[in-house]
Amino acid sequence: MILNIVFREADRALGKVAARNNFTYTRYADDLTFSGNESSLRLLPFVRDVVGGLGLQLDEKKTQI
Repeated sequence: MILNIVFREADRALGKVAARNNFTYTRYADDLTFSGNESSLRLLPFVRDVVGGLGLQLDEKKTQI
């Protein structure tokens, strides 16, 4: 529940950018998923910035494209 509060604005920003790029954004706890017909690789820098703005970082070992 706390993560939902912390991620509220991040979810909005990531959802908007995903939609503009024809992706669907979903999050379950700390797992972020971008689904679509193209590679979501181009969204990665933005995702890093948003997550970094929360004082967090992506786990590169768990990042899958």
